[in-house]
Amino acid sequence: MSEAFFIREGDLFVPTGLGPSFWDSSKQGGAQICGLTAQLLGAIPVPVPMLPVRLTLDIFGAVPIATLTARTRLLREGGRIQLAELELEAEGRTWVRATLLRVRKQGDELQLEPLTYPFPEGAQGQTRVLAESIRIAGSDSEPGPGAVWLRVITPMIAGEPIDPLACVAAAADWGTTVAPPASLNDWTYVSLDLSIHLSRMPRSDWMLLDGTSEVAGNGTGIATLRMGDTEGMFGTAHQSVFLNRRETS
Repeated sequence: MSEAFFIREGDLFVPTGLGPSFWDSSKQGGAQICGLTAQLLGAIPVPVPMLPVRLTLDIFGAVPIATLTARTRLLREGGRIQLAELELEAEGRTWVRATLLRVRKQGDELQLEPLTYPFPEGAQGQTRVLAESIRIAGSDSEPGPGAVWLRVITPMIAGEPIDPLACVAAAADWGTTVAPPASLNDWTYVSLDLSIHLSRMPRSDWMLLDGTSEVAGNGTGIATLRMGDTEGMFGTAHQSVFLNRRETS
């Protein structure tokens, strides 16, 4: 089995087949699509030391397991902010459009937001293809708030180290896993977008995902995560969710 999700061939990214979608094995898993997008945007050079403060992705459908073409461009370049855009294309259409906003770095990040759940020292984690995780609260399959500590263990791109911003984005895609908007026995649900806001980058491999979800009974929902590391909270993530009731036989 491959030890990464994609192989880089110039501007092309060939999926290895590792970690297909939970819902459809012919589609890419959402976490690695978010992670790849973040890694490519974060690799764009900056004119001065900068920090990512906002990453947004619009997802136009379940991405097929097919070679992806990445196209990037700068929307704004300056000494204080940089705004970059990326599109992922496959099979003749665009599947993801994303932007990354970065701002100049100033100061020593001495103010830390307290954790909502401490790291569970000595707890036994569950290992999946993407990550090792430890559930602290809630359920994977039943609706309600939840909390998970997670550590990404698989790089997005073969031969390249695990990227911190990619880890943040891949973890942020776990909103509906941490805090399901509906019961998996009765509903399927997919994320239509992802919006991440950061006050700083994580300082540890382990990240806390403290989640809630909201639904109104109209086929849509919202998943929200507060994100932290072993030193404190550092950001939030939001997802719009499409829900579809399972057919009964």
